[in-house]
Amino acid sequence: MGLYVLGLDGGGTKTLAQATDETGADLFRVGGGALNPNSETPDRVRATVREILDEAVRTAGAQPAAVCVAAAGVSNPDARRLLEQAVRDAGFEGTLHVTGDHMAALAGALGRPEGMILIAGTGSICAGQTADGRTARAGGRGHLIDDEGSGYAMGRDVLRAVVEAEDGRGPATCLTERVYRELGAENLGDVVSFVYAPERTKRDIAALAKFLPEAAAEKDEAALAIYDRAGRELARLAAAVAKQLELSEGKLALAGSALRNDEQLRRCLNAHLAQLAPGIVTVLPRQDAAFGAALLARQLLKGAV
Repeated sequence: MGLYVLGLDGGGTKTLAQATDETGADLFRVGGGALNPNSETPDRVRATVREILDEAVRTAGAQPAAVCVAAAGVSNPDARRLLEQAVRDAGFEGTLHVTGDHMAALAGALGRPEGMILIAGTGSICAGQTADGRTARAGGRGHLIDDEGSGYAMGRDVLRAVVEAEDGRGPATCLTERVYRELGAENLGDVVSFVYAPERTKRDIAALAKFLPEAAAEKDEAALAIYDRAGRELARLAAAVAKQLELSEGKLALAGSALRNDEQLRRCLNAHLAQLAPGIVTVLPRQDAAFGAALLARQLLKGAV
């Protein structure tokens, strides 16, 4: 195998690495464990990086010419240094670039590192970059103070709707029966106990958003209000990035499990986006973040990153 590059998309549960040649042709993929330096131990991060690079070298018979590692939390200098050192400790001596996972997702989604991407999975963030290298972002500061419009936020709002229906602050909702059944709850106290259990994770809360599509199809008032709020908040993220980059028009790629899997959420987003940033058009991604990281690795060879 000739010259190739490797792009790593490091997630909170797994890492995908994409190898391509200089033209961008797909060569192979390898996978490994989690690579988020904010949630994994340094030893685990180093082990994952070594596992992936060793497998790539075995597959290709040689070291890659360039490596791009994309992961969450790299705005933290300690996290960035950990990833850089992990790659070097694994034996790679070539050209290396560490960047945020949202920038790799942008490059993969649009086939180039310029444009905008809105990601709504368990969390939410919007990021963009112009042709002259200016970057901007909005959101993505974590579920305790941010992540509006995300799966977590919608799951939280499902629980809020149940609470408000119970005490009369909100309308009666079919979400109550669904949540009680899902949690094996007999009363609101059981729901509260579920939420505040020490082992509870944001993914557990986000999972409750799965009841929204069916509830909205039944014209449930609370469910429709949750969708409207989520769509508005996601549109605000995109409008903020467009304003920072002085973009009056352009493409916004939609990524993340919440946006990919929920047509109603996309409709609400587009409705609010038409009001806040009418020149921005939403599109579905062309490729994933691993391909995007490989694209950024190819640009390293050209000195463009």
